[in-house]
Amino acid sequence: MPDPAEIDPLREGNAGERRLLLVSTGERVIALPAETVVEVLTARPYTRIPGTMECVAGLVNRRGRLLTVIDLGLVLRGASASSTADDHRIIVVAYRGRDVGLAVHDVLQMTMDWWSDVADATEAAEEDAGQGDQRLSVVEIDSVLGAIFSASDAEDEEPSPEGS
Repeated sequence: MPDPAEIDPLREGNAGERRLLLVSTGERVIALPAETVVEVLTARPYTRIPGTMECVAGLVNRRGRLLTVIDLGLVLRGASASSTADDHRIIVVAYRGRDVGLAVHDVLQMTMDWWSDVADATEAAEEDAGQGDQRLSVVEIDSVLGAIFSASDAEDEEPSPEGS
């Protein structure tokens, strides 16, 4: 196995060797790029933010600072990952210079060789959830959060008067 320091995750030949955090949203097994993960938090109470999209679970206190938490299950058009269990997890990820929380049902494992481990992780998630046909998705943080934050930024903008 190559030295992890020599692996370029963007080079095509290393696609199977990229470090990924495998998580479950309850309905799906999701692979998050490990380089974006800052930390994993235990469940804590959310403060809802009026007028936000349904996928915004709310705000939580993280060492005296507010952290916006997005429900990854709802973002991926599934069931809520944060309301299914009191013991869900919050994955803190770095996004454009700030930290954002992603609510997930459970953290399964961190892996480098995810091509071979994904079958085991998916099977374990199926057993835990009592359902078959789990689907795996590799989620790029910029794509998911970019769509959410650009939509909320557009709602905040004032329409410009015509003819000015």
